Amino acid sequence: GKSALISTCACRVRALLPHVKLFYHFVGVAPGSTDLVRLLRRLWLELAPGLAMPPNEDALVRGARDVLAQAGREGGAVIFIDALNQLDSDAEQA
Repeated sequence: GKSALISTCACRVRALLPHVKLFYHFVGVAPGSTDLVRLLRRLWLELAPGLAMPPNEDALVRGARDVLAQAGREGGAVIFIDALNQLDSDAEQA
């Protein structure tokens, strides 16, 4: 279904737009994948590895705009997140 479509789209983006940063995440597929903090840290490392990693969840959320802006300045990014509604609402629960 949707996960297969996202996977196919991600592969096509990688092939057709190699200069664009690609981030994909499948919530609920692996242990820890429902944790918002882990997702944001991965996003940060993959899209803006040169920016310092914030120390906590609030700073990660506030800094997400900077990560996206950095990726935009560096040629753009395509982001796929499957089952976003399944992210833990409280990172302490993860």
